[in-house]
Amino acid sequence: MISQIIGNFPLMAALAGVVLAQVLKLPVHALTEGKVDVSRIISTGGMPSSHASFVVALVTALILTYGWAHPLVAIAIVFGAIVMYDAFGIRRESGKQATVINALTEEIDSVPKEVGGVLSSGNRGENLEELLGHEPIEIAAGAVLGVVTALLLFRLY
Repeated sequence: MISQIIGNFPLMAALAGVVLAQVLKLPVHALTEGKVDVSRIISTGGMPSSHASFVVALVTALILTYGWAHPLVAIAIVFGAIVMYDAFGIRRESGKQATVINALTEEIDSVPKEVGGVLSSGNRGENLEELLGHEPIEIAAGAVLGVVTALLLFRLY
């Protein structure tokens, strides 16, 4: 069973694509922000998009294995497009909303309880996660990484 999983080129290409993208987030973040944040390896959002790398590596591997006309390629393209649209659209907008909500909550909590009344909790807990989605360049970089990953692994299979 393990040998069948390891021998499944499309699956291994997809997994390699997502792992490489997540690992690359660490040095990219360190270069752009000037600090090392190990949590970037397991975080959502950021450069490159692991969602895009994951699905594009899968699609590329399926094309290399079965050709463009295979139904699996069509299925993977459709679901890959949905995943990338979600990462760029819905999740990105949710991250923007989280930023606004966190700022509003911080502002409300800075108001003295006597003035803020019920709005001022003084103990609001953790912030909402803000880095959820991707900018278009992050999706594009993830897609390129996915293609390159699948092409390189194809030589091994």
